[in-house]
Amino acid sequence: MELRGNISAELLAIPLSQFKDRPVLTEYLKSLAVQLQELEIVYIQLYLLRTLDYATGVQLDGLGDIVGELRESRTDTDYRAAIASKVLINKSSASIPEILTIFTSVQDRLYYLREILDATIELEILGSYNSGTDPGLQSLNKILQTVKAGGVRADLLYHTATDDTVLELSPIPDTTITDALKGLSNEIGDTGGYLADVVE
Repeated sequence: MELRGNISAELLAIPLSQFKDRPVLTEYLKSLAVQLQELEIVYIQLYLLRTLDYATGVQLDGLGDIVGELRESRTDTDYRAAIASKVLINKSSASIPEILTIFTSVQDRLYYLREILDATIELEILGSYNSGTDPGLQSLNKILQTVKAGGVRADLLYHTATDDTVLELSPIPDTTITDALKGLSNEIGDTGGYLADVVE
């Protein structure tokens, strides 16, 4: 929403030609225009302060209540981002692009979503992450269980290892990965790359 501009000029352009250039009428219209301009500015401010981009404090809390997102001691900036993500979650139809958009908005990382078997999806957080007890992982898994389609199993995968130590298979047939930290493990398991973990 934008200001209309110069209300005074608009009002002065309205009268019929016989009333133009009348000093008393002109001054009367100008006095009305000043008040209307002030009212318009106040109206715009009231409108903007109740939109997600501009709301703060109690107004932002009200928007959070509408979409079902509690503040939980978050700053206005963090809470605003959480509300925006919650709106995406509420509107989701469980398509792969929508799920990826939601997760990127919640936590700006790289994700890979794949469908496996019948009615099963896996969302993999690319790169290393903390352990499965990390509250952030639990929150992400809760979102995944919320946005998945009904009757679909959804697993959230993460890696505790760095990219340098994640399990890799050789891209060349009949050759072996020579890096002891990236290939299959030996019998006692003290070598080999890490596999992804699933959030329980």
